[in-house]
Amino acid sequence: MADAHSPHVPTQVRDFKVQKPDRILTLSCEDRPGIVHAVSGVLYRHGCNILESA
Repeated sequence: MADAHSPHVPTQVRDFKVQKPDRILTLSCEDRPGIVHAVSGVLYRHGCNILESA
């Protein structure tokens, strides 16, 4: 086990990612099957997350 004076002190490495700013997307269109699937697919391919939906 390494102590504070040992040259082999374990270090913790974290993968920090830059947080992108939140955006609000409002859609208005005729209701039809597949809208949510299509929109969420586009957002996914662009690296977006859906944090909330109403």
